[in-house]
Amino acid sequence: VFIIPEDVVNRENLPSNEVSVVPIKDLLTFQEGMALKIAPHLSAAAIEPSHFDKMKVGLALNVFSKAPSAGLKYMVQQENRPLSYLTTAWFLEQVDHWFDLMSSRHPITALSRLKMEEYQKAITVLQNIVHLFRGIKI
Repeated sequence: VFIIPEDVVNRENLPSNEVSVVPIKDLLTFQEGMALKIAPHLSAAAIEPSHFDKMKVGLALNVFSKAPSAGLKYMVQQENRPLSYLTTAWFLEQVDHWFDLMSSRHPITALSRLKMEEYQKAITVLQNIVHLFRGIKI
């Protein structure tokens, strides 16, 4: 469980201050028998990795991405899951956005000053992530 700082919870209007793996496990179980999965790349190996699986970045990317986040939002809206799932969904989106900024090699999405408005947005996102990561309790 990660505990999000209170100022972040208030700024983002999050329903709780806890980020947990429980909602992600629930999503994995929920979509188990589906032909079309909400988060198709999400697997048990990504949630409970073996010793060698812990070294695979791809498995982490399958968890910290938009698809599981969207799946958690769907489960709250349509399947009456707890609102606290939305905090975990928000956190997954934040880490995904941070990773996209840090790993981008394309001038449009990377930290490029070609478009100053986009550059300022990216810097704001990075500052928010630094604040989040510094204040998070594990």
